Amino acid sequence: MSGSNQKKVAVRNILLPEKNRFHMSVEQIKTRLGKNAICLQLPIGKEDEFKGIIDLFEMKAYIYNDDKGEDISIVDIPED
Repeated sequence: MSGSNQKKVAVRNILLPEKNRFHMSVEQIKTRLGKNAICLQLPIGKEDEFKGIIDLFEMKAYIYNDDKGEDISIVDIPED
């Protein structure tokens, strides 16, 4: 089987507000895995302004109401 026909998955499961380099990580994944790499979740805010994630499958926003992610609100995706 040719390497170009193999399916690949990359997971970036750590998104610390103070080290949020999301877009740089996505570009690295696209470079290494190919142009068809897609994001399934997007961060809301960055660094000190990080508030949660947008889940593109569920089309919902997960807003973290505390620093530990124990209190989460699931809401419609915000306009901004």
